[in-house]
Amino acid sequence: MIESNHSACTSILIGKNATTDGSIIIGRNEDDKSNCAKHLAFHEEKDIPNNHFKSNLNKFEMDLPTHRYAYSSTPNWSDKKGVYEESGSSNECY
Repeated sequence: MIESNHSACTSILIGKNATTDGSIIIGRNEDDKSNCAKHLAFHEEKDIPNNHFKSNLNKFEMDLPTHRYAYSSTPNWSDKKGVYEESGSSNECY
């Protein structure tokens, strides 16, 4: 076994065409503390004129499409240390 000091959350997304009953399955582990609570969030589809992303953590920024599809995510319960909206899917996957 190779040891590593790296850590990363892992998401498993199983689409409706990969399950026998058409279910969508989403799983996520947490590489931080065991008491780092998550919650399921839903974001509605909408148009956002002049949609521009600017990171709060570094100098990365970019223009985004004006139409945002609906999507689900599992962010941290609190955004004190960042949002981390991982392991979601868009309404285009349904």
